[in-house]
Amino acid sequence: MPMILVQYVGMAWACTCVLFIMMSLKLENQVSYSWFVTFIPRFFLCVFDMVWVIARLVYHKRSYGDPQSVSMKRKGFLLASCILELLFEILLCLRLDHIVEISMYYVLIPLWILLAGYVVNFFHFQIVVIQS
Repeated sequence: MPMILVQYVGMAWACTCVLFIMMSLKLENQVSYSWFVTFIPRFFLCVFDMVWVIARLVYHKRSYGDPQSVSMKRKGFLLASCILELLFEILLCLRLDHIVEISMYYVLIPLWILLAGYVVNFFHFQIVVIQS
């Protein structure tokens, strides 16, 4: 297992633990900070993932130069999923802080698109594996 993967998993685990602690304190009304402060660990992971995917896209473009390859499309999907995840989290924080009064239906639209994309991605991968 590469060391970078171990470091990323450790960072994700630590951020998730901090998120759960902050969320439980916020839900128990022990603290009075904004939901945006509560979700800082998730924002950090989303931004870290986006920077990593963009760096891999740039590296792929510079070394291979073939934008039509499957791996380039997969990296584009990963970037789109990071953006949708970040958009969902921002909309959720806006809704929970009562900054914007929008229906929960509209808050969940990015999440539904993200989950539908994951289902399509999964079945596309299964079809590609079965055919080869």
